[in-house]
Amino acid sequence: MRLRPRSEAGSRSNRRKPPDPGTAALVQPSSAMVAFTEGSLLLGILLGAGIRLRIFFGSPLRSEQPWLWALNGFVQDVAIFSLAGAIALFSTRFIWQRRSWTFLTGFIVAVCLLHLIWSEIVIFSSATPSGPGTSRWG
Repeated sequence: MRLRPRSEAGSRSNRRKPPDPGTAALVQPSSAMVAFTEGSLLLGILLGAGIRLRIFFGSPLRSEQPWLWALNGFVQDVAIFSLAGAIALFSTRFIWQRRSWTFLTGFIVAVCLLHLIWSEIVIFSSATPSGPGTSRWG
């Protein structure tokens, strides 16, 4: 146990205070964290675009306006991944960067897996012939 001298123990000026906004003492994301975030988000957007291309070419029921369909999916991916990246970069001010990396990696993997599952469902459900007198289940 380390004992402090009396003059130091009772002093209010020695207590730790948060840094003032705009000072260099604020914790900023490292350049490695920023590069990792940008790379992860770009990878997620590219995987989302690739899975949408797979849906477009694998599904017999294609969109009547494929460019608008692709643009809509791209904008949705950018919005979701941008929000995740902003949260990951902002959270480095309050928690360790490794936790932010883990969160972002888990989020990107989960979204890409959900995209893949979604694409399989869309391709499977639209692959059956539909018309008068045909039924999928019997």
